[in-house]
Amino acid sequence: MAATRDPIHILVTDVVMPQMTGPALAERLRRQWPSLRVFFMSGYAEGTVLPTFLAEPGTGFIQKPFLPAELAKKLHDLLDPPK
Repeated sequence: MAATRDPIHILVTDVVMPQMTGPALAERLRRQWPSLRVFFMSGYAEGTVLPTFLAEPGTGFIQKPFLPAELAKKLHDLLDPPK
């Protein structure tokens, strides 16, 4: 699937997309890069679409709409979790 062999460190994707869902995309990419972190965003009400795929380690989520500072903080937390 991927055109690169270089590691991908994070995938930022919407939950609902045409053609393929964000969770399906993440699952496909994690086959090649098991340590891939995945950051989902969605405009749907929290709790309606999310449950199972958010339990995966290395997964984050932000509800739309969001401010750039909120996005930056959540991405930072996912890439560099507190020890």
